[in-house]
Amino acid sequence: MPGKRVFDRFELLARVGGGGEADVWQARDGADVIALKIIDLTARPEQEIDRAWTALRRQHDLLAGVDHPGVLRPAEPLRDGALLGLPMPFFEDDARSLRGAPAARVLPVLRAVAEAVAALHAAGIVHRDLKPGNILLDAEGRARLADFGSAERLGEAAAGASFSPYTASPAQRRGAPASVEDDLYGFGALAYELLGGYPPRFPVEPAAGADLPPVPPLVPAHPLPEDLHRLVMALLDDGAASPSAPAPQSGAARPADMAAVAGALRGIRAVAPAVPGTVRIR
Repeated sequence: MPGKRVFDRFELLARVGGGGEADVWQARDGADVIALKIIDLTARPEQEIDRAWTALRRQHDLLAGVDHPGVLRPAEPLRDGALLGLPMPFFEDDARSLRGAPAARVLPVLRAVAEAVAALHAAGIVHRDLKPGNILLDAEGRARLADFGSAERLGEAAAGASFSPYTASPAQRRGAPASVEDDLYGFGALAYELLGGYPPRFPVEPAAGADLPPVPPLVPAHPLPEDLHRLVMALLDDGAASPSAPAPQSGAARPADMAAVAGALRGIRAVAPAVPGTVRIR
């Protein structure tokens, strides 16, 4: 509740998100205002609490060697009995506010995310959950990649790992080890949702392990550069992951890695929609 003090350090100000056992609070840390993710496992078995604590520690340790301005590295997690906490900088907005926005607004965010993911891959890490809610925006609109609860090292996979159904790659849904392909597909799903307003295949939620039909063509909410449209659909082409598969129907070759995606995005230009002039009625 607001005003409560937790971990002998933070004063809770207002709940800003979360659900289930995890809530995100705006909190005061001395003179600073931060975001604090709190996982309350009261009345849960000690083994379950220990597993959750190990997972939080793992997120922190996994990102310890990554130094990129677009990656929001997890802070040192906190534990007070069955109460677990993860402090982080406070952001008032995330990329969900950009769903259906013009390409001129979406492109800078996509470029920043692509470069951040490329830095993760260079460190041998796959994010595996590239959805709008995990892209935080500061007051100037700059993007930071956050929430590494699904992240894995290349070639590894956690048993029973959860995933976001609309953005998980086909291999990820089948429980395959982490690969660059997961984030290529996830990035395509992220761009599809921001440019079109809805994630791929919405509102039918894809089931785990199921073979799915091709992603319907992106219908952008605003006029879109053709090369950006082709890039998004190429990233979402499931068959393009196999070297022997036919070329994507979008007519664009799927980039080999996120560095190539970032390079392609840097070459795409979008014009901001014209702002209507002032009309005076006499």
